[in-house]
Amino acid sequence: MKRHFGLVSLFLSSAVVAISTQPAYAAATIITEVEISSTAEGLALVMATEAGNQPRIFTINLGNEFRADLVNTQLRLPSGDRFFENNPAPGVASVEIIPLDANSVRVSVTGTSTAPVGEVRQSSAIA
Repeated sequence: MKRHFGLVSLFLSSAVVAISTQPAYAAATIITEVEISSTAEGLALVMATEAGNQPRIFTINLGNEFRADLVNTQLRLPSGDRFFENNPAPGVASVEIIPLDANSVRVSVTGTSTAPVGEVRQSSAIA
């Protein structure tokens, strides 16, 4: 079973969607895949995960950037330890996912003129 968490835009065709896993006891959530897709509101960023607790998520807008810090989370992608995409949707300059430390990950979505507005969503899916 996988649990999904996400950040979805409400304005300016800018959005982020993230995905998390099933709860466990003290294990970090591992992000294994990242996918960006278009939505009616802008874009969705989906992160497939395995193992671990539900991460705590802290969000903030800084200038034209929307940030989501995921605590108790690790990034382990087949392509490496970072994700970056330039101009993934109108109004979105870039999407970047990087490790902050051994157990924290930052998702940054930079708008072309203003910060995207995001919403965290969580749901479960059977893997």
